Amino acid sequence: MRVNAKLIRELRDERAWSQEELARATGLNTRTIQRIERDGTASLQSQRALADALGLAPKDLAATEGDPASPCPTCGSDEVYRYTHRVDTTTIGGELLPGLSGRRLSSAK
Repeated sequence: MRVNAKLIRELRDERAWSQEELARATGLNTRTIQRIERDGTASLQSQRALADALGLAPKDLAATEGDPASPCPTCGSDEVYRYTHRVDTTTIGGELLPGLSGRRLSSAK
């Protein structure tokens, strides 16, 4: 389940909590907090625990379309956005990859 990692970090920072303190407040493992803040993925149970500790409803932590992704590991920019559209790979063949015959690529059906 996608959560707004940036919001979670901001709310934690507003309270001057470390990740360890947030972990204690939620009953979650510190590594779980680190993963949630890095990747923006959390189980429903973790989302509920975070919301309770931060005084919010679980839906308030849900990620929305266009939420920024985690900062770029190379430059640290917060201006990087996740690509949320699916790519249809069933049409990949010779027209997109010249010199590669369609029979070399197949899609599971």
